[in-house]
Amino acid sequence: MQEIEAKEILEQLKLHVENGIYTQDMATTIRVHNEIDAYNLAINALEKQVPLKVHYPINESGKTNYKAPYCFKCGTHLHSVLYCPHCGQKIDWE
Repeated sequence: MQEIEAKEILEQLKLHVENGIYTQDMATTIRVHNEIDAYNLAINALEKQVPLKVHYPINESGKTNYKAPYCFKCGTHLHSVLYCPHCGQKIDWE
């Protein structure tokens, strides 16, 4: 999946969840809540497909330590991987 497609789909899913659906029927309400849970799972999965830049710590003297890159999402130290081994976030090394 292309990064642009993932971002567009994410926007549509988030808009659908934010707008919400209100019903008076209990069975329909339960179904809608299950659908919202499914949308939120899809949103979380798609967000991981949009690459985030790798981050580098800054030491006490204010210099960037390029030997210790870490995942912006969870803070796990990374070693030339496409996805964070801890949280699954896609990594942008450029």
